Amino acid sequence: LDSLHDQRRTRLSEIFGEETDELVQAGRLAVSGDEGDDIPGGINPARLRRKLIDDALDAERAGSFGLAAELAKTAMSLEWIVDDRTMMEEVVESPIEIAGRNDDRVKNIRMVDPMIAARMVDPDSEIEMSDDLEVPGDRSGNQVITTRQRIMNTARAIEYFEDLHVTGMDRSIMHEAGSEELGKVTRSLVREGHPIPDAFLQFIENDLQKYQSGRTVDLLVALDSAQTKLAGESLPESFSMRVFGDGAASALDKQTSVIWPSEFDQYLKSSGRGYRGIGVRIEDGAKDEMVLRPHHGGPAKQSGVKDGDVLLEVEGVPIDELGAIGFADVVDEEGRKRVEILVRHEDLTLETIEIPLGRVKNLNVTGWRQIGLDEDGFPIWWWLADDARRIGYLRLQRFAAGGAHDVRRALKRAQEQARECGGRLEGLILDLRSNPGGQVVVAEEITNLFMGTGQVFQSVGRDGSIEIEHADRRHAELEGLPLVILVDENSASASELVAGLLKMNDRAIVLGERTFGKGSVQGLVPAATSDCLVRVTIAWYQLPEEDESTTKWRFVDRETSPRDWGVEPHIRISTSIDQTKDILDARSMWYSGQGRDIPPDENAVEEIPDPATELAIGLLRSKINTLLEN
Repeated sequence: LDSLHDQRRTRLSEIFGEETDELVQAGRLAVSGDEGDDIPGGINPARLRRKLIDDALDAERAGSFGLAAELAKTAMSLEWIVDDRTMMEEVVESPIEIAGRNDDRVKNIRMVDPMIAARMVDPDSEIEMSDDLEVPGDRSGNQVITTRQRIMNTARAIEYFEDLHVTGMDRSIMHEAGSEELGKVTRSLVREGHPIPDAFLQFIENDLQKYQSGRTVDLLVALDSAQTKLAGESLPESFSMRVFGDGAASALDKQTSVIWPSEFDQYLKSSGRGYRGIGVRIEDGAKDEMVLRPHHGGPAKQSGVKDGDVLLEVEGVPIDELGAIGFADVVDEEGRKRVEILVRHEDLTLETIEIPLGRVKNLNVTGWRQIGLDEDGFPIWWWLADDARRIGYLRLQRFAAGGAHDVRRALKRAQEQARECGGRLEGLILDLRSNPGGQVVVAEEITNLFMGTGQVFQSVGRDGSIEIEHADRRHAELEGLPLVILVDENSASASELVAGLLKMNDRAIVLGERTFGKGSVQGLVPAATSDCLVRVTIAWYQLPEEDESTTKWRFVDRETSPRDWGVEPHIRISTSIDQTKDILDARSMWYSGQGRDIPPDENAVEEIPDPATELAIGLLRSKINTLLEN
């Protein structure tokens, strides 16, 4: 811990000395520091966070949606270095919500005029658009969406909002919010010089009101017809339906949203077990550079892309002109089999790399270290962190469909390896750091593994209705097994449910940092077309009170419990976001053995300090020794 603290202190000083842009500086300080660190220059993170939120709201009111989102995201990142209790004592508008709604606005504006959207994100942008650029519109894959489908997707979304959302909000309020959002985005486009006829703007601001108390379908038909007749080709056909739907969702809560047809493929990539592509994630780096993070075992890594490479060109086109979205469009081009990129490595050498498109594998459960590959090219793991004491280690990336099955299969293999080492599994580390959550039913099943009796889930839904799920002793195969759960600030939703319930029922020791505070339950249902999904918050879940009473329960979400959200660990382990990323990346590292994706010599691998895991192993050893003595 002292070593990590010294690393942070050195890095914070470097950032303060090398970066003059205050917004960029704040973002880098946030990911490189931790609560309690001394921030150079006398910067007060809490005060700076409040200022950025105020600035974001001012930018939003001025129509600078890209700047508002950027300011809000920086304010949000500062929460990693602001003391949790300080934030709880001063409740301000959520930067997550500010960033979310303004990101949606930029996406919708990009659908109309990419140059305006680019200027909103970067006022100094000099992107030039070619005449044959296809602006995203009413397409999902290769399918053209009809007028009726377009209208009914939005109508069905608002119907689900009214019927399913936990607040039971009247649709007339959502109609008003959708109309207001549509007017705001349209006015912004006009102000930035996009040629939208005044007649359409006047319809939104004056004539649309008379439909707000009536049926949603009638309102949307009138709106779509008005756009067709009054705005013509100045707007994509899907513009009004999409913006109106996003506005209606924003009236509810930060998690309720619509996954539109044009976003559907990307959603499947991020939520599935794999996809076809090159396997890279893009992060913003210094001086607005695009930094590549190749997926383990993926085509990019096999071709020689290294973690931290800076992307310079794609198919000979400078990335400054193409942008991240343009890069994704090139990779997704129909019929494309490979893509050529120019990168700059960390040693400043340049390299042109040709990457064939192939399968990118998303692993949900990873172990202590890779020991081989199976016939499908997936890693085979050694699941024991301590062979002598037979302590298992399992990292769960997210609570995706099939997650409980994946965990059980991993634990079965861990038991087999424990027997190879002389006995049964004696302890387990469940690593939920940076796990964003997922399906509640998976969280219930995993909790039940370690709890044979009691409530494994409690949520408060519409009109105060309470849903309770109880443990089933038939599925509590590991009840009584010494367990340590690792969490951090990015452990959210289902992660908090598992950690919180097992902590409060004395089934686990929780190490790390206070969790994120997302305690909502979402339902995901298809709209009028199968490639349009509606995500609706249907309940808020609860955890037992800290006094360990079984009769008192508290909300977990920041929205419902702004003064006591998330799960507080038994023991706090201080690491920055950057340090945690490095730790988790090293821990889940695996190699395909193909191309240039070859494991390095063991002597060349630098061991990254992981105090949370080290302490977890120490605590489990102590617990196991005590049990053996008794």
